Amino acid sequence: MRPEIETTLDWAKKLGADESDVILNEGNALSLSAQQGRIETYKVTSSRLIGVRVIRDHRVGISFSEDLSTDSLRSMVESAIRLTDAVEPDENQSITLGGAAVIDNNTKTYREDSTPLDEKIKLTLRLEDEIKRRDLRTQAVPYNGYSEGESHSFYGNHLGLRVYEREKSFNCYTSALLKDGDKQALFYRSNSARTFGELSPETAIQETLQFTGTLLEARPVPTGKYDVIFEPDCFQGLFSCFTGLFSGKAVKDGYSRFGNSLGEIIAHPELTLRDLPRYSDGFYHILTDAEGAPKTDLTLIEHGRLVSLYHNSATARHFGVKSTGHASRSPKGQLGTGLTQLVIDPGTTPSDRLTAGTVLRIFALDGLHAGVNASSGAFSLAASGELLRDGKVIQGVKGITLSGNFFDLIRNVSGVGQTLLPTTGRGFFAPEIRFTGLQVAGQ
Repeated sequence: MRPEIETTLDWAKKLGADESDVILNEGNALSLSAQQGRIETYKVTSSRLIGVRVIRDHRVGISFSEDLSTDSLRSMVESAIRLTDAVEPDENQSITLGGAAVIDNNTKTYREDSTPLDEKIKLTLRLEDEIKRRDLRTQAVPYNGYSEGESHSFYGNHLGLRVYEREKSFNCYTSALLKDGDKQALFYRSNSARTFGELSPETAIQETLQFTGTLLEARPVPTGKYDVIFEPDCFQGLFSCFTGLFSGKAVKDGYSRFGNSLGEIIAHPELTLRDLPRYSDGFYHILTDAEGAPKTDLTLIEHGRLVSLYHNSATARHFGVKSTGHASRSPKGQLGTGLTQLVIDPGTTPSDRLTAGTVLRIFALDGLHAGVNASSGAFSLAASGELLRDGKVIQGVKGITLSGNFFDLIRNVSGVGQTLLPTTGRGFFAPEIRFTGLQVAGQ
């Protein structure tokens, strides 16, 4: 365990803290991008940040530092102690979890990789070159590149708990701006892996050209109500705008209506939503939360019924329940809550029934922050995709606005597919789900 953790905890005790914990994050990253057949960006970065939380007389102080020298660590703790004099008591925050050290040696999320830099440069140049070569309508490849990074996270508290977790990831991405006469379209795609050799630039290239080609010939559909299926990445983007509603902190702070809904039917009976931090097919493998509590599987919705919220120790104490191991906190931040890896269970609807009749398949949504009200559930977003009729693509679709309400969306379901589909980042898994009666403003 890093000595800076021990030094900080020692200072916290000496300076009068009743309780304390420390987070230390370190990382490094490489990023490359190409334009016009040459490497345009080559950037190597590193970072380290330590943050302390102290509790004195039930008052919480937070402070952080990028300097890990002994003097800076003492100044950081002194600052946190001073802050406790300026805040109201918080009876719910308390650091009570001790135990043995938790050390992450999982090869799923961290593997050594000795790929030469030349190979990474070749891949970056290929991403641009292949897009231009495969489609002569390409006007530009505005976004393309390669990145990799590794992170090391340390946690320690005054009760002796110590945690170390690490991960390494690799990513490539590309885009295409196609033009044909007065028509043009832009789309991009990425691909992630845990080693360089597992990356699939071909997948990113193919999907970029496929979706951009569809958008190039796309046009609006008539205004009206449509059944909609969201492509996985698109669905994750929309769904993640509302996952905070299931947080005990959001309920406690009055931002979520789900506080009085536990045990009630809030969604279609075929919808089951789980948070699976170590899902075998997922990209992540997380042992503990930001308080050092063990991560375990959590079912939020079971057959349409809300069966749990997700909690850190403070929200759990407020509601008189057990923490679900969903604390989140950066070295700079206050204690919050966060999910890890969401999975929606497969359903029973065959593919031909799922796409029977007329349905919109949406693969791009714009304005996910400006066009969403998480508290009310309302959303109104620019959308692009395909119009299907009995499973066949009739036309590409763009220039439409898709509107609805999240609380209605998860109830108004006419089919849940039998096959679980991952997002490109493999951090969210869901079958195709047919949502009914969404409003589309088009022609």
